[in-house]
Amino acid sequence: MNVYLIDFADAMFAPAMYEQAYIASALFCFEKPYMIGYFGNYAVQAIVDLCMTWLPIHAWGHATIDGNFESLEDISSFAVLQEKLQGLIETEKNK
Repeated sequence: MNVYLIDFADAMFAPAMYEQAYIASALFCFEKPYMIGYFGNYAVQAIVDLCMTWLPIHAWGHATIDGNFESLEDISSFAVLQEKLQGLIETEKNK
């Protein structure tokens, strides 16, 4: 009944919300059943805001964003990223 810490890959003081964006985008890939199971009846804009706040500063943010889109070449600004995230999350939620 002991607890052992075995991985400090990116251990840091951070708010819990820091990992929520990663969970939604990398772990769940915004897929509806997982999103509803974890976030409940979520609002698309709330998830977009979560991702726009935390993914740019997350240690794996770039890889996470890259994994959700075919090409990063079209993402030329935060405004474009926000628009693409909005479309992706809406599409997944409406499946």
